[in-house]
Amino acid sequence: MGAIVNAICIVVGAGIGLIIHKGLSQRFSDIMMKGASLCVLVLGFQGAMKATDPILLILTLTLGAIIGEALNIELAMEKVSYRLEKILVKNPQESRFTQGFLSAIMIFCVGAMAIIGSLQSGLLGDHSMLYSKGIIDGIISILLAATNGIGVMFSAFAILIYEGGMTLLAGQVGTYLSDPVIAAMSSTGSVLLIALALNMLEITHFKVMNYIPAVFLPIILLPILAWLGL
Repeated sequence: MGAIVNAICIVVGAGIGLIIHKGLSQRFSDIMMKGASLCVLVLGFQGAMKATDPILLILTLTLGAIIGEALNIELAMEKVSYRLEKILVKNPQESRFTQGFLSAIMIFCVGAMAIIGSLQSGLLGDHSMLYSKGIIDGIISILLAATNGIGVMFSAFAILIYEGGMTLLAGQVGTYLSDPVIAAMSSTGSVLLIALALNMLEITHFKVMNYIPAVFLPIILLPILAWLGL
């Protein structure tokens, strides 16, 4: 239920953003986008500062990047967004569909609230964190859709699959995930939010989607490090 509410909030927020966009000049669109980018940057730093195991963080990001680059996740997601763009957008050359779609997925998926909220929803039947996340995502989606268009709205389907899948998975295997594993997954996701915010501010050009496997590697790496005494 939490994942469904979260997705609905994104659709509603993006719809408002699309309406607002019609009356916004490029000057206001740019400053709103930079404001949203700074908010994402702050959220990323808040979560990343909670990381307690630098060795684990280095390993997850390094190995996750290798796996993601080998699979070329970002390219696959771009192909999906391009196909949607051709179907939904009249003038793809003038559209920012792909940027909005991918940015929204990264913002809404990799943060601590998405991971912990989905686990709480699946393990405890407590949807409160995903409800709160839905409100935040709805506000951010207004800003993103106002500057990047309809691609933000379609990210809601990806969020529904991601959070819904994690919720269902947590109900099956969640008891095997310790608090340190969940914390490590959250802090790793927060580091990726920082990278995404820097991309949104046009400071860097990280292939952030290719780092996604890093979020889930603590499930495997933390027990191995504990066994090695590290």
